[in-house]
Amino acid sequence: MTSARARRRLVLIGFILISALAIGITSTQATDSSSGTARVTADGTPPVAIIGDEAVSATEFKQQIGIVNSNINYMQGQIDVGSQSSTFLQGFIDLIHAHGVENVALGGMIENQALYQMAVTRGFVPTDDAVQAKVAQDKQLASQGIDPGTAAYIASVGADRFWNTLYPETVRRDMATQALWQDTIKGKTTSADAYAAWNEVEQQALDATPVSILDANAIAPATTAAALDYLHDYWQFSEQ
Repeated sequence: MTSARARRRLVLIGFILISALAIGITSTQATDSSSGTARVTADGTPPVAIIGDEAVSATEFKQQIGIVNSNINYMQGQIDVGSQSSTFLQGFIDLIHAHGVENVALGGMIENQALYQMAVTRGFVPTDDAVQAKVAQDKQLASQGIDPGTAAYIASVGADRFWNTLYPETVRRDMATQALWQDTIKGKTTSADAYAAWNEVEQQALDATPVSILDANAIAPATTAAALDYLHDYWQFSEQ
């Protein structure tokens, strides 16, 4: 898995997972004990959507749009400095614009939650010790310098809350999903076989994850159908 296609796949995983780590966005499940239906979000506001067992607030959706735009800016910056992956990155930017940042944002949230829930179902949740070790490592690296956007976000939510609550939960989700990815491609001898296996897992995860839009205006012009269309085009793009 050292081909150019494999490296591009890692880039795409990075955009969906690592960018979420950098921003520190996490949605907290909140369920009604009698019905099991998610009713409130991490910030205590009514949800605008429910993805699997996760309640999504309007603020979280806007933050996800911010992640997509930040990724576009990052990719454009890499193109401007002559990155070897410029053709691929430009294609990814074009794909995002073709579907719209709102649909890309919603698609990313759906995929992230779907894959995390599948990872949990298959027993890939990391231990608390592993999560804390990763958090401590990243905190040490951050002390040596981080980008201004991440620093500003940490300051806005508070360093203690970020490092003790928000970031550990995001690390847990990332490690679980990465473990699912590694297990899925284990034993695959070609990139094509690995991607085919992973795409099958992604589709299974989506099929098992219901999406309910509670406030269409809050996520407009995004729709579930359009977000899923983006994901399927994204999977095909990542195989090129």
